[in-house]
Amino acid sequence: PGVVGVMLDSTNPNGGPDGSLDPAQLAWLEAELVALHGRYLDPDGRTVRTRNEDRLVVLFSHHNSRTFDNLATAPGEAASDRIGARAFEAVLHRFPNVVLWVNGHTH
Repeated sequence: PGVVGVMLDSTNPNGGPDGSLDPAQLAWLEAELVALHGRYLDPDGRTVRTRNEDRLVVLFSHHNSRTFDNLATAPGEAASDRIGARAFEAVLHRFPNVVLWVNGHTH
């Protein structure tokens, strides 16, 4: 009770051994995190208060922050819209109830 586990798919479907997130999955994760926080920071660093119950959040993914840099594009795409480690960690730091990120890849 009080702890929620969230599993992420960090595989880049465009190939490569390292990982990243697509924008749709990041948007989904942010919505889930908002729902699990009574207080969090918006992208500009302002405190947002909700009526949501605070829950502790544990994230799970195969890739870790050192291997979360695969921004490979699909054939024909000029630029990647995938989210790497820095942008991902910036989102996580806005949500204080995220207490653990369990991952592997480098074992």
